[in-house]
Amino acid sequence: MEKDYYTTHEISRLLKVDFTTVIDWCDLGKMLCYKTPGGHRRVRPTDLYAFMRRFGFPMTDELAASAPLKMLVVDDEDGVRSTVSRMIKLSWPDAEVETAKDGFEAGKKTALFRPDAIVQDNNLPGLDGFKVCELIRTDPLTNHARILAISGNSDLQYQTRIRAAGADDFLPKPFALEELVARLKELLLKPVEARR
Repeated sequence: MEKDYYTTHEISRLLKVDFTTVIDWCDLGKMLCYKTPGGHRRVRPTDLYAFMRRFGFPMTDELAASAPLKMLVVDDEDGVRSTVSRMIKLSWPDAEVETAKDGFEAGKKTALFRPDAIVQDNNLPGLDGFKVCELIRTDPLTNHARILAISGNSDLQYQTRIRAAGADDFLPKPFALEELVARLKELLLKPVEARR
């Protein structure tokens, strides 16, 4: 049965740091937490896992089993969404995969689902991929997500612009599915702070 929350002492033992460090992370907003009426900090499991992935803490087998990767696939083409989602599930069978067909849905699902990685077409109806990336990066609840931008436009200026908006990597369409998986694996292994 999954825990409802972790205490600062449990997290300090798990991550091998002093519990005052965990308190500092909470107070600085690096680790999301809530406080009990008595002032004790509590961290929900999903927030702990997101923190660990964001800063590159290794996951124990036990934690990894209770912290499946969350991936979001955003594309206005049904076939692309379906194919990429299937490939992700083949590569990460325990991953939770959500899809979105436009920029507004991508923003909403990112806020609610808080994915670890996003494969996102940049030419989206409604809200384009540039704006979606910027919104993800400015929200402390979602800025840990790795963003792999995909687009039929492979112009260098275009790639530079999407990276400046917040994408971690760019893959031009059409692409080999094996290449997409390799890029995602590379992004997921890299601590979030290393990209900035």
